[in-house]
Amino acid sequence: MQLNRERRGLETGEVWALLLLDEREAVTRSMIVRVSEKPARSCRGGNWNQLEVLSETPRPDPRYRPTAAYEPSGAGVNIDLAIDRCDGYVPLHGELSAVGMQGTHGTFGLDGSTVEGKFYGTRLPPAVAKSLK
Repeated sequence: MQLNRERRGLETGEVWALLLLDEREAVTRSMIVRVSEKPARSCRGGNWNQLEVLSETPRPDPRYRPTAAYEPSGAGVNIDLAIDRCDGYVPLHGELSAVGMQGTHGTFGLDGSTVEGKFYGTRLPPAVAKSLK
């Protein structure tokens, strides 16, 4: 990978490993997601595309799984892990670079917003991404 390659945003078909950490830097959630161009519905407004969740720890309740999505925005990262849960969002905001992504995550809704910790993301190599269904 070229470290000086400037990123233009998340690209369709890319697969990312995401780690969410709490304030003490303990991992609270890990996910593998695939970037899609499929539109996602949102009460927040804007143009959102779905992130296909390939795996997640801890596993969510199978009866209700919110839609994860991203807002195409160049080098900035704007992800929401519950974009279809009106007033109960789980936003991730940060920066994208040639070596990955990083930023903060929290909650956003009628009760206000909180920052719960940091998140990091690594793009998986295409050979690994192809093996994931």
